[in-house]
Amino acid sequence: MELIQYLKPNANIELKNMLSMEQKRRLRIKPTLFFPFVENALKHGSLNDKESFINITLKETEDRQLSYCLVNSTEHQDDNRFKLKNSGQFGLQALQDLLDAYYPNSNIEHRTLPNKQYLSKLTLNLN
Repeated sequence: MELIQYLKPNANIELKNMLSMEQKRRLRIKPTLFFPFVENALKHGSLNDKESFINITLKETEDRQLSYCLVNSTEHQDDNRFKLKNSGQFGLQALQDLLDAYYPNSNIEHRTLPNKQYLSKLTLNLN
């Protein structure tokens, strides 16, 4: 997070880690799974204005899934909505392949939100 703030000093960076201490001790997740989302926000987001932001929320759902949700500001509004499996993005497809191997029934979702925002979400099946 400090590196993002250094690279994009005008962006408001917020991490909401909603995991309990017990959940943090119990969960064993490769942290590199989260890097492509931050990298995409840095590459494709609008993070140079004072109103720019990256908001990350990490939590475990009631059905024992880990939800990692990143919302960032963008320069343009786009109504395209898609799931990764319909995408030709090589890096994210490689990540989906890794998820399929180590975390079956997990998925990645990306979509444009209103007000020039973009959502990237990773849902890991922990069962």
